[in-house]
Amino acid sequence: MVMRLAQDPDVLEKALALIPQFVLIVDRSGRIAYINHVEPGYDRAQVIGTYSDEVLTPESKRLHRAELDRVWTSGEVREFDVEVTAPD
Repeated sequence: MVMRLAQDPDVLEKALALIPQFVLIVDRSGRIAYINHVEPGYDRAQVIGTYSDEVLTPESKRLHRAELDRVWTSGEVREFDVEVTAPD
């Protein structure tokens, strides 16, 4: 199965869509390159390319920035919870 995931991006996409948690791939600046799904009211295609902290509450932005800094310095995968604001 792992080999199939590595060889077929569609299979990986379908598997990630089933995970209830949000899975993001971001660059060092926090720009979203991939997100498996979004909160109601947001459009996934419009979220990709934006900064991952743009829709966070002020408290969550601080945690988010600290955790991303930790990822980039340690290289470890991190899991953390943040609060998202409602779309305009």
